[in-house]
Amino acid sequence: MSSVTFFLLHTTTPSFFVHAQTEELPTASGILPSYARDPSPPIFQETQQETSEEQQLEDTDLFLTSTGESTVENGVFTARQNVELLYGKVSMYADEIIYDSHTRWARAFGNVRLFPGDGRLLVGQSMEYNTRTGEVRTGITRGVMLPFLFSTDQTVSSDAGTPPPPRKRQTLQPAPIEHTFSRAKLFFENVQNPSFRITARSVHHRPDINRTVFRNVTMYVGNIPVMWWPKLVYHPGRSDFALQVTPGYNSEWGAFLLLAYGLEVRPGLYARPRLDFRSAHGIAGGLETRWFHGQRRSTSLGQRGQGEFSFYLADDRSPTDPVEHSRPSPGIRYRFKAKEKFFFTPTRDFYLSLTGDVLSDATFVRDFFPNDYRLLRQPDNHIEITKRFPQAQASLLVRPQLNPFFETVERLPEIRFDIPRQSILSIPSLYYSGQSSLTRLQRKFANNDNQLRPFGNYNATRFDTYHQFSTPIRVFNPVQLVASAGWRGTYYDDSLPRYREILLSERKFRFRDNVRTLDDDTKIQFRQIPDSGGGAVWRSLVDFNLEGSVKLHRIYDYSKPHWGIEKLRHVVEPWFQFSYIPEPKTSTEAQIMLFDQRFGSTRLNPLTFPQYNSIDDISERFTLRLGLDHRFQTYRDGQNQNLLTLSTYIDVDPLQKSYPQTTSNLFNELSFLPVPWLRVDFLASTDVHTGGYHEYNTSLQWQITQPVVLRLTHRFLNNSDFFRDSNQLSAQWFVRINENWAFSTSHTFEFSETQQRISNFLRSQEYTLHRDLSSWRATLSMRWDYNTASQDEFSIFLSFTLKAFPEVVIPIGISSTQSTSGGLRTSTR
Repeated sequence: MSSVTFFLLHTTTPSFFVHAQTEELPTASGILPSYARDPSPPIFQETQQETSEEQQLEDTDLFLTSTGESTVENGVFTARQNVELLYGKVSMYADEIIYDSHTRWARAFGNVRLFPGDGRLLVGQSMEYNTRTGEVRTGITRGVMLPFLFSTDQTVSSDAGTPPPPRKRQTLQPAPIEHTFSRAKLFFENVQNPSFRITARSVHHRPDINRTVFRNVTMYVGNIPVMWWPKLVYHPGRSDFALQVTPGYNSEWGAFLLLAYGLEVRPGLYARPRLDFRSAHGIAGGLETRWFHGQRRSTSLGQRGQGEFSFYLADDRSPTDPVEHSRPSPGIRYRFKAKEKFFFTPTRDFYLSLTGDVLSDATFVRDFFPNDYRLLRQPDNHIEITKRFPQAQASLLVRPQLNPFFETVERLPEIRFDIPRQSILSIPSLYYSGQSSLTRLQRKFANNDNQLRPFGNYNATRFDTYHQFSTPIRVFNPVQLVASAGWRGTYYDDSLPRYREILLSERKFRFRDNVRTLDDDTKIQFRQIPDSGGGAVWRSLVDFNLEGSVKLHRIYDYSKPHWGIEKLRHVVEPWFQFSYIPEPKTSTEAQIMLFDQRFGSTRLNPLTFPQYNSIDDISERFTLRLGLDHRFQTYRDGQNQNLLTLSTYIDVDPLQKSYPQTTSNLFNELSFLPVPWLRVDFLASTDVHTGGYHEYNTSLQWQITQPVVLRLTHRFLNNSDFFRDSNQLSAQWFVRINENWAFSTSHTFEFSETQQRISNFLRSQEYTLHRDLSSWRATLSMRWDYNTASQDEFSIFLSFTLKAFPEVVIPIGISSTQSTSGGLRTSTR
């Protein structure tokens, strides 16, 4: 039920009100609808009652107040002197406002300030605002539209398009509005004479999608124009300048010139042609595109999905020859990359995900895209279709080997069905979870890795199903127990009779991708394991798990006002996990082909399914994981604050099925955060026997005073089977000298022996000078890297960052590489 009432109060200080009020229907106390309980409600929530567009736009409070003369005539209200208009999140202030209740236009005159409620501020002498549509009409205006300030000769609002028709019983939405600013000037500092500004013939802003388009743009430093763009498109979080030019020289590329031009083909579709020249590698170029399905929500998300496609071709004259791969032949090299995610339904419960990266050779990414190479050295190519149900999820996955020089486990295809843990049979204390998959697997080794393979490529069709039942056990209040039992059945249509064992006469290792592998000159032989007959293999196993914990606490009347501690609570929580898997009787471990395996790690593996997801690498297990957690807490800033956290745990394996000894390493994790300006983290993995590995990682971050910050990190790893030994210490300082200047340093020391270096040496050092330039932040850095390979590197670089757009960085720098032979080569980055 809604009512609209207008009041005109005559007092010594006249005040004029326009008030619209909505009465809400009563609801049942203590009962929330399902979408209120659900943390992820559907995007489109249907209401029980149809609501018209007129009702939605008018059922909002509107107040119009003034301290001067006020009149009303035929629904037109006039207020003078210190007038304030409030309409939801919108507020307007002026010397005089004329409001027409029929057209919903408010005309303001004299010292007008408009806050539309979306972070903008408009200031001018005359302005018109429509409370129904949000349209604005002004003359000369100043204002704020984060992250910049602006001034414009004219502001006009118009419909940006017609909204899609709503579904049945869904609220209509008003048409989106586009604000156009003519002859705009943009500033990035709130001073009278800014040193840096941008002018645009027109600026088009869409508040509903937070998209701003600048046309005919000129950048000024002082009064000097330094750059021009025909068009710029800005979304918060990502701003790509239309033209990018990067000249320079380095030892691998020679003299180079990298050119890129970014443009918006149409709303939601962006392209960036590239043309690069490297004297050592020749001419290269390509095209990068990205698109959004439906309305763009953020920098990387679309309402119905998003995607990208790029290709890059290079006429390479001198391919780089890294140690771990064979040298590619000179000629045409290429990269085709695609990525797509598309939601078939508005609720995003049915979607397609695709990733493809096709390369001409194994070293292409390292040679031309070194930043991508540091993040991902081997691409994952797959296409997957997923459908989520209220109580289950189904997916179809295809993963082919698109790059034959990388080892890949193909899935052609994999059909998977997962049921998360849920109550069954209306029994609140009985839960079920399960997963089943049918996969055509083929393990393909790299075509340039024939020396150390114990067998050739192999394949099999695998059906795997796992079902688990669990129930909480209530012993008494502090004790919490959860018991579970599961069954896993796995079928392979072929076994592995051609397995060969590697015999090492002289064991030598090297490191590839930071993993210790056999060296190229290791002398090896292959021994045939007796043929098991081949044919199909069925493995059936059961697992029994028991988890429990006890939580106890005590409160101490301890006070430290300087540390923000009034009272102290100590929480002690002993816990355990027990997992038992009897030895499968229907197959031997040698018959099962290894597709899904565990990678080397210094941490403990999960004990229970499905967290332990290596289907082909499951053996008999009898493991008890014991742990003890300590937490010291205080109540600060309205919530519990952990001051000290200590967790100690170890695996006990009396049958020595998972570990060479009866126990694993002893782990201790500590986190100390007494105040926001001090934090200490510590991880210790200690071998309680002999012959194992030790790992200790320590981190200290201390803001000694407000302008001085110290960060120390230490990493120690010894005798690991998977990773190289390390004893590394890093120290970083940051000192703010004053409001405009700051200085930082970074040093890294390595104290362990390597094959190429004697122990105890400085691995890297860096010195950085920071300068605040009002709108910009300048950084000058010098860095020395002393590699364990055959050459050391020195670099010096200067970068500028625009504060209003921190994602935009303009690098200007010089780098040099000094080889062990004494030669010096300079480069610009």
